[in-house]
Amino acid sequence: AFMEAQVQGIINGTAKELVWLLEHPPLYTSGTSAKQNDLLDARFPVYDAGRGGEFTYHGPGQRIAYVMLDLKK
Repeated sequence: AFMEAQVQGIINGTAKELVWLLEHPPLYTSGTSAKQNDLLDARFPVYDAGRGGEFTYHGPGQRIAYVMLDLKK
């Protein structure tokens, strides 16, 4: 929710661009093509990511970068 609000603020010109560098606890994100039957071992929480694709695992040791930029600039 914070990321979506930040992106909307960037679009509106009321928020600065932002880059997050982080490491998630064990979890899955599900994209718009994810089918629940494809997830064979749902031992970690699943979060709807609102992106394309299927399931993606994120966890300790995996560095993640989320980039929120105004690409029109």
